[in-house]
Amino acid sequence: MFASLTPEDLEGLADARLLDAEALLAAQRYDASRYICGYAVELKLKARICRAHGWDRYPPVAPLAQALKTHNLEVLLLLSTMNARIVNEYAGHWSVVLAWNPEQRYDVNPVAVQDAQTMIDAARALMAVL
Repeated sequence: MFASLTPEDLEGLADARLLDAEALLAAQRYDASRYICGYAVELKLKARICRAHGWDRYPPVAPLAQALKTHNLEVLLLLSTMNARIVNEYAGHWSVVLAWNPEQRYDVNPVAVQDAQTMIDAARALMAVL
């Protein structure tokens, strides 16, 4: 089942996931820190999509649920109406975050502390303007 959440719910979840990523970084769980950080940006983009389109819930109606059930950050950025600003003004941060995907949960290669920190910094910068 795909939950229908308010923009405020999505914002709260996004902020919580960023805090989780920071806590995981502090606990030297760099892989998990980088991974959960991607979800923070995803949730923030979904909240922005609601606001951009005047929706009080995400997804706004059941028939759109399957189409909007995506982790593809490029698609979500396009739907957010923030594509031009993010790509032009925050290209460096966006390129860091864009390297994320949910399949990283199966990645057995360790993540360096600097890579996790860079992801958190990029996510924080993007979330501040979304």
